Amino acid sequence: MTEVMTVELIIDAYWSLMGYWTRPRFSFQTGKRGWSDFDVVAYHPNNRILVISESKARGRARDVFAFNSYTRKYAKRKYNCSTFAKYEEEDYLNFVSNIPHIWEDNLIFHSYKKFKESVSELIIQLVSNYTIAPELLAESEGSVRSLLFKSISRCPLRKKAVHINLTTPFHLFCEIQSMIIKEPQGHRYGNPILDLARELNRYLYPKVRYGGQGASALLKKETNEQFLESFDMK
Repeated sequence: MTEVMTVELIIDAYWSLMGYWTRPRFSFQTGKRGWSDFDVVAYHPNNRILVISESKARGRARDVFAFNSYTRKYAKRKYNCSTFAKYEEEDYLNFVSNIPHIWEDNLIFHSYKKFKESVSELIIQLVSNYTIAPELLAESEGSVRSLLFKSISRCPLRKKAVHINLTTPFHLFCEIQSMIIKEPQGHRYGNPILDLARELNRYLYPKVRYGGQGASALLKKETNEQFLESFDMK
């Protein structure tokens, strides 16, 4: 499938709002006949930060997977592994093995030297239906970084310049909504996810024109109640 999926649109919208240039579905050849892609590539030319983002969702519509103290004990007992990276190396994290193609095959910059000149930080992001316990998040992200460096012979960046971000589409959309609430834009963004967040902001925090005193507060109360009711949260 070549069309951009909803989660990839959320990722693209998030990094665009953060001031990055973005490109969804960045395809590349992995061998003579093999092809793969990065779901979203984002780049900030001023800060020289490159983002490689992967979106994954396994299971049924309401399934959310967990990695917590219980999962870690289960993984160690059944699979003899106790880190998130080892537990998901062959599934949610199988895209990590493709990361070195960026500088080995000059996918984004035309040479290894140009990559070093153009990139000061690399963010590898997994956006999935995986929730990681807060007390295990830093350790889990560190295990993914170790997985990357274990599998490559050379990297143009030092280990501390490579950052791992494990998050969910829900969290990213909440971040988008929060940023738009704090700094609303007068005209539309021309991005379906950002414009959806902009419209939610309009009715959840309305400024009613020509409605008389108290009209804004009344509409805010009504729309907030409707919003909560529609999600069965009342």
